[in-house]
Amino acid sequence: MEPKNNNYIGSNFIEFLLDQQAKIFDASFDSKKPEVMEFAIAVLESVLDNDQLSDKQIIKRNFFLATAYSNLILIKQNSSDIDVWESEETDKYEKSILRFRKALKIIDNYNLEELDSDLRLLKTRIYVNLGNVLSNLGRVIEGLEYSKLAQETDPEYGMPQGSRGNKLFSYALSLYDPGHQDLILKFSHYYCKQALTKNLDSKENAEIYEKVVRYIESDLNESYLNTEYDMDSFSLGDSDDERNYRKWCLDNNLFINPLNELGSYPIAACDELTLPSFVIEKNEWPIMIDFFNQIKQEYASARYLFYESLRRPSSHHFSDNDVKLIDLLDYSVYSLLNEKMKISFRVMYSIFDKIAFVLNYYMTLEIPPEKVNFSKIWYIYNKNKKKFGKDLSPNFTDSTNTSLKALFWLSKDLYEYTDDGYYDSIEPDAKNWHEIRNYMEHRCVKIVEHPYGPPSKISNGPTKNDLMYTINFEEFRQSNLKFLKLTRAAIIYLCMAIHQEEVRRERIDPKIAGPIEPSLIDDETKY
Repeated sequence: MEPKNNNYIGSNFIEFLLDQQAKIFDASFDSKKPEVMEFAIAVLESVLDNDQLSDKQIIKRNFFLATAYSNLILIKQNSSDIDVWESEETDKYEKSILRFRKALKIIDNYNLEELDSDLRLLKTRIYVNLGNVLSNLGRVIEGLEYSKLAQETDPEYGMPQGSRGNKLFSYALSLYDPGHQDLILKFSHYYCKQALTKNLDSKENAEIYEKVVRYIESDLNESYLNTEYDMDSFSLGDSDDERNYRKWCLDNNLFINPLNELGSYPIAACDELTLPSFVIEKNEWPIMIDFFNQIKQEYASARYLFYESLRRPSSHHFSDNDVKLIDLLDYSVYSLLNEKMKISFRVMYSIFDKIAFVLNYYMTLEIPPEKVNFSKIWYIYNKNKKKFGKDLSPNFTDSTNTSLKALFWLSKDLYEYTDDGYYDSIEPDAKNWHEIRNYMEHRCVKIVEHPYGPPSKISNGPTKNDLMYTINFEEFRQSNLKFLKLTRAAIIYLCMAIHQEEVRRERIDPKIAGPIEPSLIDDETKY
């Protein structure tokens, strides 16, 4: 964890400076003085360069800045209930998320056993704080994953459990399956009660979790809350291959099923979630169901293709026989399995624009089909100029739909090229994802894998002639898994957003509607 530049400010002075800025951040937050915090942020942003710092110092610097940005928002809004699409505070949310993620990108390179007690605590706090920021912006699914990671990093610290319980509570209230709601509330109650027996940093945190516990106890009977629920006596399939696949999906939280947020329980080993009930005109074809079926099938297929690409059989596939390729001695790997991984990535990336098409239709945005784009759909479309402006559409800014807001903030994880250049992204890997997809569609992506790890002479990214993008197998695997989780979250947010919108529409304009109970497609016909 040594600095990259030998000509650097003394390490002791840097540690002193970082610790002093942290104290200023804490004091200005406690005294509610945003001008002091803004000055301290400016100092820490400008004084130190990453080349002067060790990995540990970079992690601390990013953590302090990320926390300061999120605290600055809380001071100015005086609330932890943040209901924002875009405002003067938007850039602070973006900077906070980006800083937390940059810290994680470094600290995740180290095994937990390699971290000293300070860094282990710091990693836990990064998980908790990043999860809280994302959840405040509607992205409760990602928030829950970070709370779970924090709990695994430090099981004795109360904040990860309390944070997880609080997020499960919010998640349950956004769902429309009563059975899912009750079971998730049961787990929320458990985690909040467990947290109340541990260190929670502040009295305010304890009060939040106590409030959740009281609400759930008033809603669910004591017997249900205190009786162990059977989560395990559900089939994972008829063959070892199917059981292994479903176990992998559960462990990586990849089923389109809210119960998968609770853990790797067999009860969640199916893609259970479908669109909520919604009103359409008499004799109107339910095109949204039709479209959602395709999105869900494409996701499930991309997920399995990715899973297959990770299985390394004892021998190659027969389809690779007699495909004569020249060995350039550059560690390139060519096989059906690697192409499956690429196909999976391309399919997942395309699902985001499909979600945009659903929103364009359902929200009656009237954006021309050739202009529909997941990153742009949120902005006002000028029909005369045939382009998007920089202001958000009132269809969204006037909405209190938290899951629509989640989709909007999720779109900021993606890069998009415009006439003015790239949109900024709150995801450090976003530009790489965009370039990989572009090269896959129009040029080539080459996967390299060295038997003893990636040699220094091979670097990821475009080649000098821009004809090919080179990426290490392990890095591509990690990006694929990350992207798969992002796609899953977007699909669930879409379902919850439509449910919230239907509730709003019913409240404003109640309609008499005859229920239609569509039948499910028989699995035996899927061939």
